[in-house]
Amino acid sequence: MLQSVNEKLADVMNTTVQKAVDGSGKHTELLLKSLGILKEQHNIVATQHFDEERSDEAIEREIDELKRQLAELDNNN
Repeated sequence: MLQSVNEKLADVMNTTVQKAVDGSGKHTELLLKSLGILKEQHNIVATQHFDEERSDEAIEREIDELKRQLAELDNNN
């Protein structure tokens, strides 16, 4: 069976290339993926910044402001 697949692979790739050249986006995508040029990957980089100068009072004010905003949203709905 593997030999049968290998025998047909050249025909399949030639057809894929021709359809890509003819303007098929899916065939272009398939061709680029098979060549390793197009890769589906998502890179997520999380960073955390620490502001050492934030006082307890500043944090409390921020919490109070967020609570006020939540209450405002609840009142509007």
